[in-house]
Amino acid sequence: MYNRDEIGKRIKSARQEKHLSQMQFAELINVSTPYLSDIENGKTNLSLDIFTRIVEVLQISADWLIMADIPQTMEYSSAELSRLLADCSVSESKAILKMAENLKEILRSQK
Repeated sequence: MYNRDEIGKRIKSARQEKHLSQMQFAELINVSTPYLSDIENGKTNLSLDIFTRIVEVLQISADWLIMADIPQTMEYSSAELSRLLADCSVSESKAILKMAENLKEILRSQK
């Protein structure tokens, strides 16, 4: 189901991972900073044009942005994790997986 609040949160998270300020990102996708703030706070709907620009600039999956919990997105996440671990040593892989496990527990305890 389409959820503006969740989509806005995912956009904000992806933007922050790219170390972009709202002002920088708004300029890249050709919208005003207040409008971007409304998007990230789930206060407005996105046009297909803006949605496409967001996906392209942030280099994220449209599926993940719309519905993070759909099976295809989970498969995408698995593929991304595999890609991330591909060049790691065994000890690095174990450390990253342990951190992911701990983070999962923290996130679930906050619900």
